[in-house]
Amino acid sequence: MSQTEVKEPVEVTNIYDGIQLKNAVDDELARFYSTDLKFTQSHIHTDVKLFLGYVSCFIAGGAFLYEYKTSFNEAITVTTLCVIAYWIIQGISLAYSYLAEKDQIFIGYQKVDGKVTGSLMISGSMDKYSSIYKLNLTYKSNGKSVSYQVEPNVAKWFTTKGVMVTEAIDKDLSTYLTTLKNKLHDN
Repeated sequence: MSQTEVKEPVEVTNIYDGIQLKNAVDDELARFYSTDLKFTQSHIHTDVKLFLGYVSCFIAGGAFLYEYKTSFNEAITVTTLCVIAYWIIQGISLAYSYLAEKDQIFIGYQKVDGKVTGSLMISGSMDKYSSIYKLNLTYKSNGKSVSYQVEPNVAKWFTTKGVMVTEAIDKDLSTYLTTLKNKLHDN
């Protein structure tokens, strides 16, 4: 007898808060393309930010240990340098978020027999008090690239109680990819 996986519904506490809606949609978007459509999600942005965060923590930990082994007066120079290095790394992390990551939500690759056959990059933005989500989808395959911009109203993806209607969002996300692939083959 096989067990069926019961998926808990996604729910937001305030359906009028665009940030909550965006975060819920972003999570569902990544889940749908990576799980249902079998894209291999790239985690490069997360990895870079985690690396910078860990380096910052090691610097802070090193400063603490040095000060713990010596006295505060002996460690003041090292502590000052560590604080400066910590904030420089945090600045690099912030710059990376704004310059490299930008509004990217999902980067994924389709593979057949271990070979990449296509890539999908999705970026999006949503105003705080708006239900319109501006999505830009770019699909690349065989050296060709096509983009598709869509501005769905995310309110239709949620019930009045704030529960996400995954069937509705998944249908729309699938339609967006189909449109992209059709545009690619039409060119």
